[in-house]
Amino acid sequence: MGVVGHRAPASGLDEIRALLKWSEAPAAAVAAGVGETDFGTAPEVRSALHDAVARSWFGYPEPEAVAECCDAFAAWAAAQYGWRLAPEATRVTPGVLPGYWSVLRYCVPEEWPVVVPSPGYGPLAEIPRRLGRRVLRVAAEIEDGAWVNRADTLERAMGGEPALVVLCNPDNPTGAVSPARELAEISEAVEASGGLVFADEIQAPLVLGGGRHTPYAAVSAEAAAHSIVAHSVTKAWGLSGLPCAHLVFGTDELVSAWDARDRRCSPATSALALVAATAAHRGGAHWPARVTAQLERNARHLEAAMSVLSPHAPRPRGGFFAWLDLRSWLPQDAGATALLRDVGIVAADGGEFGVPGWVRLNFAAAESVVTAMADRLLEIPQLRTSKGTP
Repeated sequence: MGVVGHRAPASGLDEIRALLKWSEAPAAAVAAGVGETDFGTAPEVRSALHDAVARSWFGYPEPEAVAECCDAFAAWAAAQYGWRLAPEATRVTPGVLPGYWSVLRYCVPEEWPVVVPSPGYGPLAEIPRRLGRRVLRVAAEIEDGAWVNRADTLERAMGGEPALVVLCNPDNPTGAVSPARELAEISEAVEASGGLVFADEIQAPLVLGGGRHTPYAAVSAEAAAHSIVAHSVTKAWGLSGLPCAHLVFGTDELVSAWDARDRRCSPATSALALVAATAAHRGGAHWPARVTAQLERNARHLEAAMSVLSPHAPRPRGGFFAWLDLRSWLPQDAGATALLRDVGIVAADGGEFGVPGWVRLNFAAAESVVTAMADRLLEIPQLRTSKGTP
């Protein structure tokens, strides 16, 4: 098994950077665990950061810089999705998860349960548990070759009482992209219960196959009013180390609850992260299309392996994760990630997303890396035979 060089060039984009996901993988392994891309970032973002560093812009960010960042995001969202959000109802926070923590802490009544689909990104369930909240995991379903969050299932979980419903769109780990009809049905159920939606749309710029992302708050006036929608440049622009998220609040009351939090216990978004996010949404707005084109090529490289190992699993429609069911290939008492390590792949275990026996593979890498990953996946049937597993 040859070494996969983690500085191999990514076609049409930057060469791979020194990233956490590669540092956690053995030298000969394909790193496909941590959710970050190998593509660098837009030249316009680099240029803006170089200028900010030259000016030693390392202090607390000015209110004008925060407002400029929110204005840039609003203009980008209008151009990208036709979503006319109010910049004055938008707040910045150092990442979606810190924002989610603060929303739970300050904007959602303590007695409300938190409804989280499964499979689902682990911290979306773990953070409310750590805050002492009751978490209800609700199973997503596969319909017509796609993962679906059914409104009637969410409605039964809420039981007619208000709750915070957490949506991830495009979904992590499944790669599902929720159509407007599905979101509208969920919105009606949430509205009837008097609840709220926290919509994690961090991978929204990366919809594959010519599809289109629908912001939850753009579905209807009711959906906008009962939601907090989170966007961030960290995934599509490769800025995980400079986290900056935008939270769009649906009502003045939600904004007031957020603004009343104890800011001494809430980390501020760094000045450089604001610079990067503003530049991404302005001059760097072209970047996600280039990344998406590469992701589409990479997904095609994985198709043969997915067809052999996990033929019934829906293919990713957004983001850069493939979600594979390996249960039928697992030796007794073996974990899915252990099986992948045997063929030289480091992945995220399905147990982290509420579904053991599945794995999440990050395919945001150079084509040579993804090709190597696909080849190694196809070694699993041979490995199983050689070990005498029936």
